[in-house]
Amino acid sequence: MSEEEKKAPDATEAEGSTAPAPETLPDSVPDPEPVSDSVSDPEADPEAAPEAAPDPTAPADPHLERYRATRRLNALVAGLLLAAIVAMVNYLAFRHYTRFDWTAGSVYTLSERSATLLGDLDRDISIYVFLSEGEPGYADLEELLGRYRAASPRVSVEQVDLDRKRSRAERLAERFGIEFLATPEGLALADVAAVVASGEASWKIGREDLIEQDFGAPGEAATPVVNVQTESALTGAILQVVEGRSTRLCLSEGHGEWSLDGERSLFALRELFENENLEVESLDAVGLRAVPEGCEAVLVLGPQRPFATSEAEVLFTWARAGGSLLLALDPVLSRDAVAPTGFEDAAADAGIRIDASVVLELDRSRVLTEDPSGVLLSLPTSHPATDGAARRGGPVVFELVRSVRAAAGEGATALFETSASAFAETNIPQFVRELELRSDADDVPGPVAFAVARQLPPPPGAESEPGQEGHDADADARGGRVIVIGDADWLRPAFVNDPQFANFDLLTGSLAWLTRRSALAAIPPRQSPLAAVRMSPADMSGVRLRIFLFLPGAVALLGFAVAWSRRR
Repeated sequence: MSEEEKKAPDATEAEGSTAPAPETLPDSVPDPEPVSDSVSDPEADPEAAPEAAPDPTAPADPHLERYRATRRLNALVAGLLLAAIVAMVNYLAFRHYTRFDWTAGSVYTLSERSATLLGDLDRDISIYVFLSEGEPGYADLEELLGRYRAASPRVSVEQVDLDRKRSRAERLAERFGIEFLATPEGLALADVAAVVASGEASWKIGREDLIEQDFGAPGEAATPVVNVQTESALTGAILQVVEGRSTRLCLSEGHGEWSLDGERSLFALRELFENENLEVESLDAVGLRAVPEGCEAVLVLGPQRPFATSEAEVLFTWARAGGSLLLALDPVLSRDAVAPTGFEDAAADAGIRIDASVVLELDRSRVLTEDPSGVLLSLPTSHPATDGAARRGGPVVFELVRSVRAAAGEGATALFETSASAFAETNIPQFVRELELRSDADDVPGPVAFAVARQLPPPPGAESEPGQEGHDADADARGGRVIVIGDADWLRPAFVNDPQFANFDLLTGSLAWLTRRSALAAIPPRQSPLAAVRMSPADMSGVRLRIFLFLPGAVALLGFAVAWSRRR
C-alpha cells in the first residue's frame, strides 16, 4: 500500500465526514450530486455574489442625467412660482387694505359719516399726536387713527414724543402755539392731545376729548374708555380745517326754552356742537320781527310759554324763504289741559297739525314705565333726518309726547309713530277723572304720529340765489325745511349720551338735513371700557416658562416623533 492510501482515511476523519471511506466505494458508482440549500454561499454560488461598485470612470447613463436635470428644473420652477404667488398676495393685500374690528362695541369701526368725509377729502390732512406711548389709552387711540389712515390716503398721522423727539416737538409747538407742562416726575406734557392741520388751517384737540377716564365705583382703579368723543373730536377737527367755517345755529330764548345757560341748559351738548363744527348762539324771540342774517337754522326747544302768533309767523315766513326750523314742543299741562304753543296756525298753513293732546302707548314693549304717557321708545321711519338713527338700530327715547300729524296731501313725512294700540288723548280733564285707557271719538287713533318733517314750497316768485359754501345753491328757490317733534325731553343729555339709544343720531341727522350739510359727523355714541392687561411677576414667570421651555420642548418632541416615524 502506497503512502497516499495510508493517509487518506486519516484526512477523512479529520474533516468529520460520515461518508464511507473511498476505498469501500466501488469504482462504478458515480459521485453524488451536491445538495441545494435554501441559503446559498456567495463563495460557492457566483450568481448570488453582490454587484461590484460602479466604476467612476465609466460613462454616465444619459437617461438618468436627464431625469435628475428635470427634477432640478421642476424644483426651481416650483420655487419661482411660490415666490411669485407670495409676491402677488402681498401686492393685492397692499392695494386692497382691509381691517377688521372684532370688539364687542365696534369701538374702532368708523361711522358712515366719518368714512364719507374721509373719502371725499380733496386736500392732505396731517394729524399730530402729542401723547407718549406710555400714556393710558394711547394704544387704543393709535388703533383708531389707523382707521383714518386706512380710509383715506390723504390722512397722515405723526406721533410726537416730547422726550424722544424734543426738537421736532418744539418746532411744532412754535407753529401751532402749543405749551409744554412739566410733571413732578420730570416728564414733559403738551397742553393739547393732538393737532389736525391742513395747509395754514389747524385745529387743536384737548386731551379730555380723546381719552376719558372712567373712575368707576369708589376704590376701583380708573380704566381708559374710548367713546364717542374720540372719533367725534377727530372728525370734527377735520371738518374745521376742511370747511374753514362753522354752521350757525340760532337757539330761541324768552319763552322758557332749553338754552345754553340757565335751569334748562344744553351746556352738556355744547361740546357736541363744537365737535360738529356748529356755532350755537342765542336768539331773543320775544317780539321777534326778523331772523338775524347768518342764521342757518333756528331751534325752538321745549318752550314753556306760548309764542305770540306774530312771532310764529316770522319764523315760518323765514322758513318758506329758504330757512330751516326745528320745533320741539312739549305738551305743557295747564289747568288740566294742554296749553297752546302759538305755532298751531302757522304750522297748519305749512301742512303740519300740532294737536293739544298727550300720547298714551298701550303696547307695553314700547314704554319703560307703567305709565302709558311716560318714557316712550320708538323706531324711526325712513327719512334723511332719521337714516342715522335707523342704521343705529336702537330706539329713540321720548317722554310725555303730544301728537304731531301731517295734513292730508301736504307732502309731509311722519318721522315717528306709535303702535296701533296707542292713541292721543285730547280730553285731559276727562282722562284725569275717569283714568280709563279707552279712545273715544275726539281722540287721535293709533298709530299716532308725533314727529313730522316737511320741505316747504318756495314763496311765489322766488328766484334761485347762490347759496353759501357747503349748502344747496337753490335753497331759496326750493323753500325751507321744517321739523316738528311733539317732545323736547329727547334732547336730555342723559338720553343723547346713552349709547343704547339713538337720540344722538336723531339730533345730528336732523341738523344735517335742516342745514343741508351731509358732512355733519353723525357718529354714534359708543362706549367700551378697555381694561389693560395687568400681569404680576408670577404671571410673567409663567409666561417665560411657557415661551422659553414648554413651546420649544413641544416643537422638539414633535420633530423627534416625525424623525422616529420616518426611520421606521
